[in-house]
Amino acid sequence: LQRAEDVGYISPTEVQEQSLPVLLSGQDCILHAQTGSGKTLAYLLAVFSAIDVGRSSVQALVIVPTRELGIQVTKVARLLAAKTCNVMALLDGGMLTRQKSWLKAEPPAIIVATVASLCQMVEKRAFSLGSIKILVIDEVDFIFGSSKQVNSLRKILNSYTAASSRQTIFASASIPQHNRFVHDCVQHKWTKSDVVHVHVNPVQPMPSHLRHTYVICSKKERLHVLLSLLERDAPKSVIIFVAQQSEKSKRAGNPPSSTLVVEFLRA
Repeated sequence: LQRAEDVGYISPTEVQEQSLPVLLSGQDCILHAQTGSGKTLAYLLAVFSAIDVGRSSVQALVIVPTRELGIQVTKVARLLAAKTCNVMALLDGGMLTRQKSWLKAEPPAIIVATVASLCQMVEKRAFSLGSIKILVIDEVDFIFGSSKQVNSLRKILNSYTAASSRQTIFASASIPQHNRFVHDCVQHKWTKSDVVHVHVNPVQPMPSHLRHTYVICSKKERLHVLLSLLERDAPKSVIIFVAQQSEKSKRAGNPPSSTLVVEFLRA
């Protein structure tokens, strides 16, 4: 907590006020609050409270659905660590061979990883998850909604480590049927039976002037439809979200979706 103050976190947010007593006591927790509410800092404070910085082993694991989120989480974790312990990011398939050597030479106390990268490293026996004290799954709804990631995540939750020997934290801005999710966590032994659900309602509800629309079109038509919408509405600024590139696509030498979209719109 002192380190958080030192780097500029002075007043706790509502989700931090409600969750930190639970998290710092070592209880399993489901953090359910809107984006930007302070969930990342809350669970990272729990991570640093749980680990022994003098111990040379992987003690904390933060699983994220995308490389971009992993970069953000790693940045905050390293800021809080202040070089007292090593924080490693396993986010890029192309770096895994080099990182395997680093893992064996100097095991980090904290690992931030995507599901795919983590499973590759565990299967290569780069390190064991048996020493994990705390496991965090960020954007858990996103991961469970991905058929490519959910089976691997279930293996991490049940096969590589046991809920009884670790603190488990799920974090998300959106958990559909959250009461059912809490039940499933206990039923499938992803968490202990006394898991606490901390749900903080949005401070700012969805703006009334915000309008949601969708367009149904074929995959081949998507970029042309996108361009026609931009030309029709002529927005001053726009954010375009694209799918994450698969490892198979990377190995084939294909450009990421973001590059394809940018090149098409510039043409």
